[in-house]
Amino acid sequence: KAKKGIMPEYFKKYVDQDQALKDALVELITVQCCPNAYCDHTAPQWAPEFATTLEVQQRVQYYMQGTDKTCLSSKVAFNRAYSIIFNYQYGQLTPDLKPYLAGQGGQTPAEWAQALYAYATDKDRLLVAATTDANKDQVVKSVCHTLSCLTDAYFVGPGSRMASRADEHGEDKATTLAEQYCRMIAGCQKNMCRKFCSTLDAIDMKEVLAMVVVQLWTYQNEVPNAKMSPLLKRAFDELGIQRGGDVGARLGQLLEDLAQDWYNHAPIDPTFFDHIRRMMAGYSNWSQGLKAFFYIVGSICACTIASLGTVYLVKNWTSLPDQFKAFFISSS
Repeated sequence: KAKKGIMPEYFKKYVDQDQALKDALVELITVQCCPNAYCDHTAPQWAPEFATTLEVQQRVQYYMQGTDKTCLSSKVAFNRAYSIIFNYQYGQLTPDLKPYLAGQGGQTPAEWAQALYAYATDKDRLLVAATTDANKDQVVKSVCHTLSCLTDAYFVGPGSRMASRADEHGEDKATTLAEQYCRMIAGCQKNMCRKFCSTLDAIDMKEVLAMVVVQLWTYQNEVPNAKMSPLLKRAFDELGIQRGGDVGARLGQLLEDLAQDWYNHAPIDPTFFDHIRRMMAGYSNWSQGLKAFFYIVGSICACTIASLGTVYLVKNWTSLPDQFKAFFISSS
């Protein structure tokens, strides 16, 4: 229970209104002060029982510092508590930020956050952020921290594009301005990947293309309500693909031709648009939806190739384990 002189006032106003935050604080105190006991709602995190003091101590460290789904970090309330405390302390240690946090200058903190977001997501500034080493240049980190401080890290503009997207995908997590900013940078980086993606060997390109198509098939089955799923379903119907295993038999030659063309023309036409456009020239009877489908396939392939070149500078596609290949494609 929060008492005057024990809990800071800036934090108390949040805790008094949120039982989940209270529970998170109880857990923090429990694992630090009495690790051999727990509240009823933490029982799943502590099962099975531990027999020795060392086992309990190791479990406490794992629970507080680990990242698995049974750790404290997986709890929304804990992350909210952490964000509130971090934002307050960051604001206190950044004197130039205090006037904006106080709502001076004729705007509220949320309005100042929107103004900073608009400034930081200018096309040219996004390009600089996307091409700069974040470990050496702290601008991106500073902008994220400032946006988080000004909005308590849980602000999302009503009716915004990201809020609408969350609704379409059935997501209940409000997207913060800091997250939107990072996604804008990621989008800019992906656009560059699509333009300067280069190529793999023709055999590897065919495998990448086939894996992308299969993953799109899986996606439209597992997330049927997603905005893109109807387009994918119509494309697969037009291609005569009824299951993921049909991709090789139905599209084998088409994907092989596209892979070879991609490999042959990459030095002079680096963008995936060029490769897909040339392929479509031989299929004038395709519907607009099917053409859009292959632009999606090409876009994902381009990002996969660029990501592979960034992360594995001395490795090739063939040397990667299957789970890493799937990870690169899913991320792209």
